[in-house]
Amino acid sequence: MKVTIMQPAYLPWLGYFDRIEMSDIMIYLDDVFLDTNSKTNFINRNKINTAQGPIWLTVPIKRKNSFSLKKIKEYEVVQDNWMKKHLKTIDFNYKNTEYFNLYYDQLKEIYYSDWDNLVDLIYRLNNFFLNILNINTEIHKASEFNIEEVKNDYILNLCKEKKAEKYISGIFGKNYLNQEQFEKEKIQILFHDYLPLKYRQNFKGFSPYLSVLDVLFNCGPDSLEIIKSGRNIKL
Repeated sequence: MKVTIMQPAYLPWLGYFDRIEMSDIMIYLDDVFLDTNSKTNFINRNKINTAQGPIWLTVPIKRKNSFSLKKIKEYEVVQDNWMKKHLKTIDFNYKNTEYFNLYYDQLKEIYYSDWDNLVDLIYRLNNFFLNILNINTEIHKASEFNIEEVKNDYILNLCKEKKAEKYISGIFGKNYLNQEQFEKEKIQILFHDYLPLKYRQNFKGFSPYLSVLDVLFNCGPDSLEIIKSGRNIKL
């Protein structure tokens, strides 16, 4: 049983879906505290391509103050016209791609639903992407399990809950995972060091690390194989 655990992410990049595809079970890490000032925070933002280069699309979230931390599942979306802005930007930059008309109307329908909670929006969008990519991995939320959050053991305990034989970690997991504890539990850690390869894009040059929207609009049915082509696993 191969398990991967990742924070929810808005319009995730290709490597996110590659990890899900190669796993039997994916668990959204939705009940940990979020540092919204971190440069590696992608829960409410990601990049799409433009003629001038990649730009961020960011969902505004409610914050009490810069010092208050909330769990990921607790963040609410600011109710303004961000949906229209995101859709307008996506439309403007991708309307001439080969597969835009295949997906855009369904995407627009999702955006124009009522979203108060950020992760609810993320789950709905990601389910949409997973269905398009025909990825059938079993999906859970960490908050579903009655596991006490202890920083050094939480990931391990989630893996044990799902009887994992292998845990697929991001490459930076080498900096914080207690590999000896995983070995004691007979769980092998595989480090996913995704390396995006070139694919057809609608602007000059090649921009890696973009949202999955970019490959879907440009490459359509070939998207999953393109995503898998960047797979790189280290022990």
